[in-house]
Order: sequence, then C-alpha cells, then structure tokens
Amino acid sequence: MTDSYVASVKYDFNESGTPHEGLKETPSGSYDYEFQSPWRMIASAAYVFGQNGILSFDYEYTSSNNMSFDDPYSVDAFYKTNQEITEMVSPMHTFKIGGEFRITPQISARLGYAYQTSPVKSEYRSGREIPTAGTLTMFTLDRETNYFTVGLGYRFSNVYVDMAYMHRYRRSELFPFSPLPAAVDNPYNPDQTEPSLAISPQISSLTDHNNSFVLTLGVKF
Repeated sequence: MTDSYVASVKYDFNESGTPHEGLKETPSGSYDYEFQSPWRMIASAAYVFGQNGILSFDYEYTSSNNMSFDDPYSVDAFYKTNQEITEMVSPMHTFKIGGEFRITPQISARLGYAYQTSPVKSEYRSGREIPTAGTLTMFTLDRETNYFTVGLGYRFSNVYVDMAYMHRYRRSELFPFSPLPAAVDNPYNPDQTEPSLAISPQISSLTDHNNSFVLTLGVKF
C-alpha cells in the first residue's frame, strides 16, 4: 500500500493584518506499508429435490480481528494500530440459505436469506472508548446485517436472463464522540493514571435499508 499526501493553506491577510491573498503548500510525500487482509473459510452444503428443486446452505468465517499493518523498515510503526484491531474487532460469521425451484424447464424461481454478525466486539458497541483519527469525532459502529433476496431466471437455448431483487437491512450506533474514561494513562509515566472527567455521549440508533435490482443477460458458448 502507498499513501500520498500534501497539505495547503489559503490566507487573506499577512502577518501585519493587511489584506493579502496567498497560498502555502507543503511538499508532496508518500509512505509505503503492507496490509494483511483477513482470511476467510467457507463451508457449503446442498440438497437436491429430484429434478425441480435445490436447497443450499453456506457458512463463512472471516477473521477480521487478524487484519494487520506492517512497515518493513520499522518494527513498532503499527504496534498500537494492530493492538487496537485485536482488542476491538470481532471475527464475522455469515450464514446463507437459499432455494431454487424450477417452475418449468425454462423458468426458475429463487429465494435467499443471509445473516452477518457485527465486526465490532459488543463491549465497544456499549460505550467503551474508541480512538478516532483526524478532527472528525463522529463515528458509527455496525451491528448485524440481514439480506433478503428473490429472483427469477429464464433459460432458452444458449441464452439466459436472470432478474433479482435484494434488500439489505442493517442496524448501527452513532457516536458524536468517543466516550471518555474516568481515568487516563499518564503519557510520561505508564504506571500512573491521571484523573479525568468521565463523559458518555448520547448514542443514537440507526437503521438503513438498501434495495438493489439486478438484471443479468448471459450467453453460453
């Protein structure tokens, strides 16, 4: 991975307060690092009903908590980041079930449902402190996600047409800022803590619905 960056500032007054337009820009730079994506394991099973129907089940395990960043030229560059991923991120479990019924030799109908667990550990969804980057303090934490699908397919000779509708339903929490603990670590002495005012933000519940329509036209050679 490579991150490229540059910063600039535009001003309308000089140091003495006299109106003067100007622009200052930093030199551009880049930073190379490595990212290890989570591995996945999938198990599938299916049952065929004669010549007209099939029922399938899939289970997918995603090791989201095993994601990591690495700088080949520095040992501890991403130590804190990788530690936070391990502490905050939870493995995801996805369950899928679907069925297809052949109405006629050319027409088939399909139904499907999928359930995906939250990628965030429950204690952090309940209000534990979460570090944020930059000046934006607001963030959301996703809960479980549900998928509902229905489709219709038509086959004739070497051409097929599939129509599908998918509805995604997901819940999440919106935090205006990260909760603050009653005590914080002393940055100059890790063995000591400093008192701090405990502040808990008002957590809002969000639900989002996403509808997708897909039309597929295919040709078999």
